[in-house]
Amino acid sequence: MSSVDDVIDDVLDDDAYYDPDEKIIIPEGSYPAHIISFYVSKEKPTRYGNPYNIYKPVYRIDESVDIYGGMSVSDKGIFRFRGKNNNPSKKSNSKGNLPYKTMLDKLEIPLNKVVVNGKEVYRLPSVDESQVYGKPVIINVYHDTFKGSYGVQKVAVANIAHAWKDGKPLDGSPQF
Repeated sequence: MSSVDDVIDDVLDDDAYYDPDEKIIIPEGSYPAHIISFYVSKEKPTRYGNPYNIYKPVYRIDESVDIYGGMSVSDKGIFRFRGKNNNPSKKSNSKGNLPYKTMLDKLEIPLNKVVVNGKEVYRLPSVDESQVYGKPVIINVYHDTFKGSYGVQKVAVANIAHAWKDGKPLDGSPQF
């Protein structure tokens, strides 16, 4: 039986630990995965004043993958640029929405076509975590290198290659 001092020592433990096995970087390649988180940034203005958001999915590699199954990897982020809010002095950036449209297509989120200024375009809806949590996808993992306060760092990042047709969605809902 533990003494009160042992319990307090466990709670107030001020030691720090490092496990070198946790520094595993997932190798580059394609992996079956599920979306386990979907962060949407607060709206910010571009230098031209147009609002935008950044969407950052987090993927968990499927348990069927040896060694790396169960590991998580983040997307670098996908921008969604909004319109000019009827202000002709602002520049539009609809071509910057191609990566966002591509993500919606890969997640099989239906898009509506609308006519704007006599031209047929796609209306790109905002997406939240409840719409994509647990979706089975195939991801491409690649390595991103950057210089930080600890020197040159290398991290694994991912993007969606396509829907995982044989994958089963995760049960449940997002854990907040």
